[in-house]
Amino acid sequence: NRSADRTNEYEGRMEDHHREFVVGAILSWCAWTLVYNIAPFINGRFLPRKMYRNLVGVSSDGAATVEEKKKANREIVDWDSKLPTFLHSVFAGALATYCCFFDKSLMADKIAGTSFAWKLTTWNTVGFFIWDFILHFRYQKIFGMPMLLHAVLGLATYTICGTSKETPMAWHACSLLLFELTTPVMIARICAIKLSGSKAAVQAMTNLFGLSFFVIRMVWGNFYAFPQIWSVLLTGGRLPAWKVMGFWIMTFLSAGLNTYWMYRLGRRIFGSRGGKKEQKRRDKSKTS
Repeated sequence: NRSADRTNEYEGRMEDHHREFVVGAILSWCAWTLVYNIAPFINGRFLPRKMYRNLVGVSSDGAATVEEKKKANREIVDWDSKLPTFLHSVFAGALATYCCFFDKSLMADKIAGTSFAWKLTTWNTVGFFIWDFILHFRYQKIFGMPMLLHAVLGLATYTICGTSKETPMAWHACSLLLFELTTPVMIARICAIKLSGSKAAVQAMTNLFGLSFFVIRMVWGNFYAFPQIWSVLLTGGRLPAWKVMGFWIMTFLSAGLNTYWMYRLGRRIFGSRGGKKEQKRRDKSKTS
């Protein structure tokens, strides 16, 4: 009887945990969807005319060609997605920083530790990635397959961790969420480009984004956070076999995405410098 009572009590706690997770994720998804839906009003009011309102005008202009309207609509969708993406990156980055460096419950037990801050992190992140997945699935031709894969990996990772009560691997999951800290710099760089600022300012923002990406996603991520997870997976520990296999797949794909994006960003940074040097060399040869 005592064994049956303990089993029933455990199952009851798991049901409460899952119910709490589902409600939190749904509320978060609704919140991020709302932010996305009000983004056109905010962008139209605060962004410079040439960055947004002119695009809206082209998309509804009867004299515009079909191709011009498609291009304008693509840029409008891209701009509207940046508001929830920026806000989430700031909020999620702050939560992940607290969980990794200040939450004693998670730091004491990186596999089984849990806290309210961790629950809030999973609710927020899963809800965001539901919205993110829907957006990138719907507009896959605009954003590309790597961004859709990023949404799938994020949704899968934090759903598995968030629904696990015994072994959520909360600290490790939050260590990967720190990747979001590169997003505000990326959006600032895009704004600098769209505002047609000086080449020096754009290059400075590109360099800053490259540095932040390298430090956070490569040094912290690929060279520290992922190996920490892999060491846990190698020992197995308290993790069920299906979770071990799932994390092997998701972490390798995530590390691969980091490497792929770092490669593209490095080519953009160092390729532009190489192009400038080559142009200067050609100019000198013409004048000599």
